[in-house]
Amino acid sequence: MKSGYTVASATAPCSRSSSVSSARNSPNADEGRSKYNEDRFLQRKVRVEPAANGYSQMRRDYGTALIVLMAMVGLVLLIACFNVANLLIARAIARQKEVAVRLAVGASSATPPPVAD
Repeated sequence: MKSGYTVASATAPCSRSSSVSSARNSPNADEGRSKYNEDRFLQRKVRVEPAANGYSQMRRDYGTALIVLMAMVGLVLLIACFNVANLLIARAIARQKEVAVRLAVGASSATPPPVAD
């Protein structure tokens, strides 16, 4: 909000008195609107909160569940990283003897072995 503009001053244009006058003074005030629907419309309340606070009811309802969900996703990602690291280590250990023999005969460890037909 602009400086000098409070929540109360932002709520004032949305109050019942201004909505009654705007609803009754509109050009199509009587077309397609029953008294019941008009009363229900006029009973609605607009709640204005500073944006820094957010919608606190929603935060209270879903905040804990979202934190638990984030923790579970983090745990799954951690397990996936450990699995990939474990596979890379297992492959390196399996090739350790092959690389040692290749280095002993003078070949580089990076060149792939010849393909057998």
